Amino acid sequence: MRSICVFGDNAAYGVFDHEKGGWAGRLREYLDNHDTDLVLYNLGVLMENTTDLLIRFEVEATARVPKVIIFQIGLHDSLYVDDEENHPVPLKAFGRNIERLIMAAQKITPKILFIGINSVDERKTMPTSWNKSIFFNNRNATLYDSEIRKVATEKGVAHLPVSDSLKVRDLEDGLCLNSKGHAKIFKLAKKFLEEKKWL
Repeated sequence: MRSICVFGDNAAYGVFDHEKGGWAGRLREYLDNHDTDLVLYNLGVLMENTTDLLIRFEVEATARVPKVIIFQIGLHDSLYVDDEENHPVPLKAFGRNIERLIMAAQKITPKILFIGINSVDERKTMPTSWNKSIFFNNRNATLYDSEIRKVATEKGVAHLPVSDSLKVRDLEDGLCLNSKGHAKIFKLAKKFLEEKKWL
């Protein structure tokens, strides 16, 4: 049986979408209702960054032998703690991590998609409500998303930008997508996958 594996952080996991379990949950429901032979595994992890993902990616992906791999990762790499230069994964290291993820994924399938990093509502993320030392801003979100696009283009991998399609009202806490935001990502991802004939 063919499968799709989704890897990433809060957006991939589907946090705050209590209706459908995120865009990946919506995609799984769509596949189930259309009698395809595709199974979707949501392997998103809350607060994950690319360094975290690299530790587990090959084992989890190889075990499922997916025909399609979708990543949505990077927003938690772009955060900073107290000082804007203090990222958990600095930009250059982030680019290397993306390259390593692509190389590992290409050993399994050529059908690889990176869903872009969403923008944030800085009124709620500078700092965050849950930790006054943690900051997310749109400058860094854009820089890290551009790095994904650059590396993906070099490696012949697809990048689907989403930031322009999302509004502040699509964010639950200024950072994570709500049900409306996940619904938008689902439509964008489904359209891309259908056009590529990956479904």
